[in-house]
Amino acid sequence: MVALVGDNGAGKSTLIKILAGVYGSDGGTIMHRDKPVSISSPSESNALGIATVYQDLALCDNLDVVANLFLGHEIGGRAIINEVEMEKRSWSLMQQLSARIPSVRIAVASLSGGQRQTVAIARSLIGEPTVVILDEPTAALGVAQTAEVLNLIERLR
Repeated sequence: MVALVGDNGAGKSTLIKILAGVYGSDGGTIMHRDKPVSISSPSESNALGIATVYQDLALCDNLDVVANLFLGHEIGGRAIINEVEMEKRSWSLMQQLSARIPSVRIAVASLSGGQRQTVAIARSLIGEPTVVILDEPTAALGVAQTAEVLNLIERLR
């Protein structure tokens, strides 16, 4: 586990977005497995095994946990989506992370901040990344929710 610490405006989130392929870099070298790489898109970042959970979580409040986890990565294909398999994998992910979510069929809008963070982290694991980057994972959470997320990060490690 590695932490990046700095003042507001120091560039922490910018660096994360460069590693995620959202922003281009204007200098420096990104090394991956001892080789310099160029990351010019989120798909290139994902191909390197990098998953990113942004501070705003980028969840769809009107969708349930399953739909949020597999949005854009549905199992089964375009014509027929395998809802049963996606629900099974969702429960499996939640169990691996010891998540306290009442149901994977509950709308994300009805979850607490810590539970929403759990869903966002679980979504990042769908592609089985080798690196997960979290941008301020405890921002705007209360004490109990912060403890829950920090425990989740420890299990993620």
